[in-house]
Amino acid sequence: MKRRLVFVLVGAVAVAACSDSTAPPDTASDAPHHLRWATSAGPRASKIIQEAPQAGLGGLTSMNATFESGPQRYSIWAVRGETRTLQIDFPEPTSDGDSLKPFLSFTIPPGALSAYPDGTPFVDGDSVLITATVDEELFVIDLGPTGLTFTADSPAQLRIWYTGADEDFDADGDVDSQDAYIDSALLGIWYHELQNDPWSEIGATRSLLGKWFEADLLHFSTYAVSW
Repeated sequence: MKRRLVFVLVGAVAVAACSDSTAPPDTASDAPHHLRWATSAGPRASKIIQEAPQAGLGGLTSMNATFESGPQRYSIWAVRGETRTLQIDFPEPTSDGDSLKPFLSFTIPPGALSAYPDGTPFVDGDSVLITATVDEELFVIDLGPTGLTFTADSPAQLRIWYTGADEDFDADGDVDSQDAYIDSALLGIWYHELQNDPWSEIGATRSLLGKWFEADLLHFSTYAVSW
């Protein structure tokens, strides 16, 4: 009887330890856990920022992006020899109405464009239509065209803010210490080339305070903020 009682007590302690909200979340799954948009958020607005075309003039000019097949798909023309930046924002509710906050910034430096998807190299003045498709529920962005490449000495730069994400990162119904642990230690940018390819994490710099990640890109893929 004593041995049985000890066994039961030890089992109870083990169960309690496993249910402790401070225990690290399970990361054994091969598939990453993509962040989800908060109910009130979601990408809604975009703009292109480009270098002023007049010779000898500095500064930036802005214009509307081209929308392709719905508000979640944004297209811009990138030109070899010029800077192009696609910025996508999301509405954050305030007492005075929605305030636009940044979600994604994708910058193509003047010397970034390397080769078309068929392998043809770019020369100054060549252009290509670039499209960003943003998932309406998850922090997943598909950048195309597939096969477009950038130079190693002047790569494209992708920055993603996750301030519009649901802060219940582990989707267990509440925001607690596990979510704080995921935020501080596990989040990153992940990618895969094709739909059935496995996801892999890429190197990125981050601002924990600003809640953003930034990565240099040498080619187009599908990217996500995940853990």
